[in-house]
Amino acid sequence: MKLLSLQFLRGLAAIIVVFYHVHGLIIKRHAELGAEHSFWLTENQFVKIGAIGVDIFFILSGFIIFYTSRNTNDIGLYLKKRIVRIYPIWFVAIFFMSVLALLPGSSAVFDGLHVFYSLLLIPHIYEGAIVPFLKVGWTLNYEIIFYMLFAPTLLIAASKRLEVITVFIMILSIFAHLTDLNLAIITLLKNPVLFEFVIGGWLAKLYLSGYRISKTIMLVVVIFGCLWLFMYFTNPYLWEYTSLISRAPIALSVFIVAVLYTPIKDMKIHKSFVYLGDSSYSIYLFHMFPIMVVSGVLGRNLTPQIQHIPIVITWFSITLISVLFGCFIYNIIEKNINVRLREYISK
Repeated sequence: MKLLSLQFLRGLAAIIVVFYHVHGLIIKRHAELGAEHSFWLTENQFVKIGAIGVDIFFILSGFIIFYTSRNTNDIGLYLKKRIVRIYPIWFVAIFFMSVLALLPGSSAVFDGLHVFYSLLLIPHIYEGAIVPFLKVGWTLNYEIIFYMLFAPTLLIAASKRLEVITVFIMILSIFAHLTDLNLAIITLLKNPVLFEFVIGGWLAKLYLSGYRISKTIMLVVVIFGCLWLFMYFTNPYLWEYTSLISRAPIALSVFIVAVLYTPIKDMKIHKSFVYLGDSSYSIYLFHMFPIMVVSGVLGRNLTPQIQHIPIVITWFSITLISVLFGCFIYNIIEKNINVRLREYISK
């Protein structure tokens, strides 16, 4: 059964991330856009909170994995489904990025080995950073790690999987912090963000057990989330902590209310929001292409009249274009790929 509240969260998270990245474009091109207020000149906490969309994705991913795998121990089928979900449209995104990088005047650099590793989502260090050729794909490195760590737990009883994966990730995290091995995978394992997947798993276990929160607990969770959000906006030290501490508590509060509070969970969701949830992966992967194109156009001063447009309208307009482009890719490519590959897997 598809939880519509999760589809709403998925779509919302994608749009929040797009807003965040478009603000980054404005920072980079503030002179060309005529942006003078400090809000548009540097990343600030009121916009940086947009990265919470990634935390929502990670928690949601952990939830979905445990929720959909609760009645299976077929590792092969599990891996096939994960591969079909992640890789095909990622290959398309890498192709788009390669074409963009090979265009004359592009600031992107096409490095064959970097592209190859990125295509397979193999963690690697490139120019001092662990990011794929298409940088937003850094989140997929963590998705793949979690999928691979979870796969062996399908061999044990479903009731023990969550405890096992929790302890396993804790052990790997400790090992990564203690070792001096200079490997990309070790660096990734040091990031506490992997525990956001685990949090999603524990929420799935609560949901499947039939546990639901009362109105009183819901209000407490909402107040907690709002207080943490206020702390995030007002405490500069909190911004520098890992997302598990700085933003995940807010994302968790939203998630608890959306999934464990029955009136919200069963609330009717307009089909447009369900569609955005379905399109969220394409929106996330492809929204950077309109942003990169706009950045290139602005960098060449090809649209001088744009300075007369209020910057807020520019922000919303580029965000809308980027979201619509992701939806377009979903309609013409991802949805068709998913249908055909799912038919192939089910044979």
